[in-house]
Amino acid sequence: MDRRVRDGAGYLEIHCRAHPEEAPVTLAATVRLLDCWAPSDPDTGARPWRVTAAFGKAPTPVGQAWATVPAPAELAEFGLFPDQDRPGRLPVGAEPLNRFVPAGAGVTPGRPPAEVAAAVAGLLTDTFAAGPVPPDERTRLLAERLAGQLAYGSGDLLRLVVAAPDGSPVDGELHLLGRGGAGRTTRVTLAPAGPGDDRPDLATRTGDVAAVLAELAWLSNNDRMEITATVEPHQLGLGRLAPAAADAAFRAWWAASDRWARIAERWDDGAPTPLGRAELAHVRADFERHNLDLARSTAWAMGKIGDYDPDDEPLPGFPGDRLVALLTRELFDCVTEQVTGDPARGPLLAYGIGLPFEAREDSEGFYGCLLLVEPDRVGVLLVDAVC
Repeated sequence: MDRRVRDGAGYLEIHCRAHPEEAPVTLAATVRLLDCWAPSDPDTGARPWRVTAAFGKAPTPVGQAWATVPAPAELAEFGLFPDQDRPGRLPVGAEPLNRFVPAGAGVTPGRPPAEVAAAVAGLLTDTFAAGPVPPDERTRLLAERLAGQLAYGSGDLLRLVVAAPDGSPVDGELHLLGRGGAGRTTRVTLAPAGPGDDRPDLATRTGDVAAVLAELAWLSNNDRMEITATVEPHQLGLGRLAPAAADAAFRAWWAASDRWARIAERWDDGAPTPLGRAELAHVRADFERHNLDLARSTAWAMGKIGDYDPDDEPLPGFPGDRLVALLTRELFDCVTEQVTGDPARGPLLAYGIGLPFEAREDSEGFYGCLLLVEPDRVGVLLVDAVC
């Protein structure tokens, strides 16, 4: 995944384009986003949970079949224990999740990935539910997404049993260790948050939302949506101006800006179109509809739904459709919060270029540019969903 986050002198750029072959990177984005979305205590604001991932290496399945559960020392090596965030945990055993492996027996046929995904999703949601705050809808849906990534991406998947250094058992945590075909290992840990366990910052969250969304809404087998979000100062003091003067001042600044110079060739007519509250809501709904169309096509290509007519009303639902909608809304909210400081508050001015999102006649997909303008800065959301 091409993911860049730059921040300095009031300028922020978040660029994300996922690549199909980088499953561990997109899984890491899912884990970080689940860490962001895990609910907080409504009374204290404290976060009950920390969700982390670590990536290591083990012998390939050809080189060393896990006919029996590896020894604790090997589990520690493959799972990168002790964890720098949880140094007081060491594996002492494991339960296979995706192979029926009786102790001392050879490897038996694998468990169906869909069954494994359902079991892992249950483990994640049950662990969350055992805390002080039950998981909300988006936490449950993203946990299901993570479970699917682990189940379908791991030839071997274990639930680790951990203990403190003195050997006493540790309960109330979940540690999962997967191994892929090349021997690459993934450990996902869901454990109580400790002091100083801050959530990922807003810029990181924005990039992770974009990455997870792009991996659900394919453009093709080899192409993913490209999303760039920037926030930069313009120092125009628009809050002191009358609406018409503020509009004229921003248009003049934007036409001469480096950002516009870099993207102007995408449009024949690049004049920003003012967006009122209703038009801005329409843009959000239009983007959500486009993403659902892409994700539905992805679900069909992966055999998750049967054939359908794109002109049907209503269009068929598909696994993950609700998560796609929530991610789309979260992306807009993240960019709005970057600009205004409050996702519920609209910007001083808003403009669209190529909005509602334009469908390209010469290729599959769409693109568009959204400008959210505050008195001293502008946020730019550029979506390129063209193969």
